Amino acid sequence: MNKYIYLLTVILGISMASCSKQKRGDISDNAALTDETKMILTARDTSQVLMLTSDFLSCLKNEHYDEAVSKLYCTAGDTLSQVDAERANELKALFKRTHGIRYEISSIQFHSDNDNLVNYTIILFDNEPGEHHPNTIKCALNPIRIGDQWYLSLIEGKLQQ
Repeated sequence: MNKYIYLLTVILGISMASCSKQKRGDISDNAALTDETKMILTARDTSQVLMLTSDFLSCLKNEHYDEAVSKLYCTAGDTLSQVDAERANELKALFKRTHGIRYEISSIQFHSDNDNLVNYTIILFDNEPGEHHPNTIKCALNPIRIGDQWYLSLIEGKLQQ
């Protein structure tokens, strides 16, 4: 079943891809996102974003919060950098409070190298048959491409929920 969901997500991601202007540059500890060009999306791009997101969600599910946070980046203006120590501690506390039984990618939208959206859902618990209690949290990340490499970025410097 997971293979079918993964395949469907890849197909949807490719079909939703569009070209637009973006900024890009090289990554270091603090890399500048510069140089406007047109975005060209390939199946490799979609696959890489799916893999990054799946790895991130797997870390959350398995309660490897330090590793999950190490996979996230922040943007400040046109600079991409790893999450600082203070924000990392906030994120780890948030991840612990919102630990779920399942983590699922809901959708992926590609717009440009630095303006994309991965929506995912945290299922906190299963409802009994006939119950309809709210049991999910919807979250989003912004994958950013620099050169041929993708990074998972927090939206506007914070994790969106």
